[in-house]
This record gives sequence, C-alpha cells and structure tokens, in this order.
Amino acid sequence: HYIDDGRAVGPPVRLNALISHLAEYMLMKVSCHIVSGCGFSHLNRVKVRRPTSWLTLPDPKHAQAVFDILGYSEEHAPGRDVKTPGVTRAGGVEEPEELDDRTASLYRSAAGSGIYLASDVEPITFAVKELARGLAKPNAEHWDDLARLGRWLWQHKDYLTENAVDEQTIAAYRAGETLTIRCKHDSDWASSTVDRRSTTGIRVTIGGFKIAHSSGTQPGLAALSSAEAELRGMSKACCNAIFIRYVARELLLETQVVLEGDSTAAMANAAKLGPG
Repeated sequence: HYIDDGRAVGPPVRLNALISHLAEYMLMKVSCHIVSGCGFSHLNRVKVRRPTSWLTLPDPKHAQAVFDILGYSEEHAPGRDVKTPGVTRAGGVEEPEELDDRTASLYRSAAGSGIYLASDVEPITFAVKELARGLAKPNAEHWDDLARLGRWLWQHKDYLTENAVDEQTIAAYRAGETLTIRCKHDSDWASSTVDRRSTTGIRVTIGGFKIAHSSGTQPGLAALSSAEAELRGMSKACCNAIFIRYVARELLLETQVVLEGDSTAAMANAAKLGPG
C-alpha cells in the first residue's frame, strides 16, 4: 500500500489508478466493477465471477469445428470412449503415409481450433501440442491423434473449469503480505519418435488459482538423459515464473517464486554454484 493524502490506498483504488494511467497512452475498453454473481462474455468465452473463484465455459465453436471436420454428430457419434485426449506413440518401423492436400488442410484447420481451445481446456494441452508438431507434413498417425482428441472432446462437450483461490491467500493479499507463485514442472525424456526430443509441462498458480499452463517440446538438441531433460524443464519453468513475478510487480503485487518438481537429479544440478 502507498499513502495518498494521508490514507492507506487499497488494491481497488490502486487498480483504478493504474487503468487511468494507461488510458493516457492507449485506447482502452474498461468494464464496470465485476463482483460475485457477474457473468459476461470475453473473447466468446462465458465467464462467471464467484466469491473466491471464476467459472469459465470455453467457446464451443472450436470443439464444434473439430467435430465437423471429423464428421461427428448426434446421428454419427464417435465410437468407443477414450480416457485421455492424447497418447505418446511407441513408434513404428514404417513411415506413416502423408495426407492428401485436402485432408491435410482439414487437419490444419482442426489443429488450429484445438490450439485456441487448449487455453481454456487444460487436459488437452499435450495432445494439441503434438498435433501442432504435425502441421507441416501431417500423416495418417496425426489424423488418428486428431480423431482421438475429437472423441475426448465429444465426451466432454460441457467442459467447465472453476479456478479458485484459497482463503489464506486472500487474507495475505488484503494484509499486503508477499504471496507465493508456485510453478509445478515435469518433463519426460525422448518421448518423440521423430527426433527424440522431450516434453516439458508447466503449471503456475498463486494460492491455488491457476495463472498459466503449458506443454512444449524442448528446443535444440535432444536431451541425453532424463536428468538433463528435467533440468531444462526446471529452467523453463523458472523463466516463466520470474516473468509472471515481474508482471505482478507492475500491479504492485509482491511475490516470491517456488518451483515444484520431482527430479532429485535436476534439483541437485540446479543447486550447484559456479559457472557450470
């Protein structure tokens, strides 16, 4: 809190001051104060404010676009259910056949819809990332992966997320205390059958409230061990958390970063001092 005319200024007043300041430099669209019970549409998502959480219903047109491309409808529903939206393939001996131009174009369109949807539907993040890797030269395996994602989305057409913050964090925020950014990270090793690259998954929360999530193929040369893959994942997670910390600081919110991982080898390497 800072002092204005002898009074301690709380978060709502500070936020209003920030909006007024930004409005001097850019054209802004500012809503009224959003309180518990408010519902509105943001980028075609339906968002509802609750006392300590947000409800989010994704834009249904993206899932519908995938269904239309795959030919799924109430009359022609997909077959068996699937437990996960994506899988890690073991890799075959023969190279899968590439899709023809028309089918490849449909695949790219469906994958694009999946990319938009993944920002609201966290469980499909890895599956969509794998679909995106096949955009350049989609083949029959990529189409099978798209069909699996479509079956999962069909089972979860009414998918709804509730993003909540715990009461302890609310009390700490109101008291002006330093909050904790928790960045969970994990990596596999050499999961890609094409180039043996690893995948890093990241989830960032403050008081249980999710700030960001991602799933990405590690760039550069393939990691030579699981410890190296985990260390790369930890480094990426740390960069993301520090970025979020500085964004929070722009909003006059002081935070500290805690990384959470399960690799003792990566933690041991990260704890070393010196140029190595």
